Amino acid sequence: MVSYQRDPFAGVAVRWGAGPGVAFTALQAAHDTLSIEAALTVQRERSTTNATQSFTAARTGLTFKHVFSAAAFATQTFEWTANLETMDDQRLNSETALTAPLSRQIALRMSYIIRFDNLPEPGFETTDRILTTGVQIAF
Repeated sequence: MVSYQRDPFAGVAVRWGAGPGVAFTALQAAHDTLSIEAALTVQRERSTTNATQSFTAARTGLTFKHVFSAAAFATQTFEWTANLETMDDQRLNSETALTAPLSRQIALRMSYIIRFDNLPEPGFETTDRILTTGVQIAF
């Protein structure tokens, strides 16, 4: 597993994570899929004030997908990352998304993201909320 995040609005200039993990599909039904993943990672972070830190973390995630039709679906993802060296340092990310087709190759996607950081960078809030909309083009 490898991850990259940049979030200057939360005081994070760059955040890298990498390490071994496992993922499997726990539920596969006609319209629903549930996937679970877990990993042990090394996190490296640099804040917007150039403070750096590295630590070992545990990461778990869930992804649920419900298919309404061939091209319309909803997804819900959760990701929990815990610093194994400072137990109070935990993050939870959640994304709720809906993708609806406008045509065979174009779809509208709307999502609501919540990012919680129990120990945010100094001067920043613990929770960020982001509403996004976009157009997806498939080739």
